Amino acid sequence: AAAGIRDIYERGTANAHIERGRARVEFSGTPLFANPTWRVLQLFATRMLLELAGTPGTVTGEDLADGFAAIATWS
Repeated sequence: AAAGIRDIYERGTANAHIERGRARVEFSGTPLFANPTWRVLQLFATRMLLELAGTPGTVTGEDLADGFAAIATWS
């Protein structure tokens, strides 16, 4: 049987922690979040969001025990 939309997209969890000048999004709970291509795409998307907002900043990634975190900082 073909996979349904929920089977493809509703996996794992994402939690955002936002402070002044810093945001951290933690992804966990599915092997997808260990995929290097997926991680690069998340970092690129976050960087583009800063660019589109006209906000200079940096984006870095961090390995977690069960996933990945994207961290954005701006001034």
